[in-house]
Amino acid sequence: MINKCKPEQEDSPATNMPVHVHWREKVILAAIVSVFLATQIRIAALRLFWFDELCSLVFSSMPTVKGMLRALPADGNPPLFFLLARLCLHLPVRAEISLRLPSMIAIDIAALMIYLFVRRNTGIIFSFLAMSIFLGCTYGHSASIDARPYALLLCITGGAICCWQSAARGIHRRWALAGIALCMAGAIFTHHYGVIYVTLPLAAGECVRAWQRRRIDYPVSAAMLSGALSLFLTFPPMFHGQAGLLKAVKNCPVFWYRPSLGQLLGYFLTVPRFVPVMILAAGVFGALMSHAASGARRGPKEHLHPASRVRMEDLAAGSALAMILPVMLLVTKFGTGYFNARYATGSSLGVAIVSGLLLSLWNERLPEIKAFIVVGVIYCLLTALPVFWPVGPESEAARIQADPIFLSASAQEPIVIADASVFWPTWWYSDFSTRARLHYLSDLSYAVNQPDFVGEYSLTLEQPYGVPKLDNYREFLNSHRRFLLFCHRVPRREWTIDRLRGEGWRLTPIATSSRNILYQVDQP
Repeated sequence: MINKCKPEQEDSPATNMPVHVHWREKVILAAIVSVFLATQIRIAALRLFWFDELCSLVFSSMPTVKGMLRALPADGNPPLFFLLARLCLHLPVRAEISLRLPSMIAIDIAALMIYLFVRRNTGIIFSFLAMSIFLGCTYGHSASIDARPYALLLCITGGAICCWQSAARGIHRRWALAGIALCMAGAIFTHHYGVIYVTLPLAAGECVRAWQRRRIDYPVSAAMLSGALSLFLTFPPMFHGQAGLLKAVKNCPVFWYRPSLGQLLGYFLTVPRFVPVMILAAGVFGALMSHAASGARRGPKEHLHPASRVRMEDLAAGSALAMILPVMLLVTKFGTGYFNARYATGSSLGVAIVSGLLLSLWNERLPEIKAFIVVGVIYCLLTALPVFWPVGPESEAARIQADPIFLSASAQEPIVIADASVFWPTWWYSDFSTRARLHYLSDLSYAVNQPDFVGEYSLTLEQPYGVPKLDNYREFLNSHRRFLLFCHRVPRREWTIDRLRGEGWRLTPIATSSRNILYQVDQP
């Protein structure tokens, strides 16, 4: 008689045993994470805040938690990341480090979750490969020093798939089911797309399990559903706060961030550079060596290819995670119409997991490729760990802060910055006297018909919460016959230039640099 209270016992007991991680593995993992964290802290100290991170800083540092929760709909994200950042801001370190600390820790935990997930299926080398691919990819190391919710979302998604894997294998099943529910809720409280991040891999894995077992694991489904109920707490206020922006996106015929097939090239951001070439070379080499050695092999055929420990439901979950990029393109295509490349960071988790599992299967048939895999691990780690070390404070300051061409400007004239995403960081890192001269000319009714108006719209929504004051376009021109205009040479965000010219204002270049240009603007 089948014990219906313990469906996990239907699986093979050999594959349900917890994986023993040797102390040497733990030491190596701790060393990798520690060095990577040190790298993250260094670059966080050197890199100045950019536009979205300043949004995080404003909301996380509000006087009260209640006030922060009321203001967050203007940002459009749920509160979990901001609550963690708020705690970290009390640490006695620079704000550039403390605000990014939740992301730095979260990305390292996500890497460990990848290692654990793959390690339960295969050997050490393939687990390190999956982990190092994730740490070395562009999505991984950029999210790790970005004071936004995406690294935390990756961390919680990694925790969700590991909890599901434990529940499916009967490892501390009750705790694992609770973990699924908590991770689902945590992902939703981090980002509204978190429900997709967690549901997609778990649903794919459960479909494979249900097909194999000829029955549905209802406790797992119930755990997912109970966590998903948190959407009713987070979605209504955030949707209300962003309704105007979403309507403007929908109505703008030239909006820059529309989802498109070309954005599938984002998959190149999910692996370190040259890794696809290395995998191809490993395949060719392994095939040639296997063919050359085939005549020397003896014994029954079944002994040449031992059975794999890789479970198909785990491979299905990893593959579904790797499909986050096209799924998010479809969701935004038929939903908001607004796709940001960071929405697809979850694909980096899936690609790393699938790479480790598939190469493990491949290695069983072509043992000769193991040398390539070892080289791949070393290469990915070398790509991940020192990737930020060459970056110094001067290059970042030149990119974000006021350009030296300001020094050539008259101290009496106001400076209008044409790009909203440049205006705020420049204002933030300027001294008091320079701040008084900086302006951004806002006309939202005009801007929403331009390709990239999100920065101006965000600053407009956040005016009550401590962001720099915007000047009304028409009122400023009526009161200023002469001023300076600073441009960052990104035409889609600098609509002020063409509008001034169209209205007859005279724009004379007076200073240029490799990235920027300063105009003298005179009334017609």
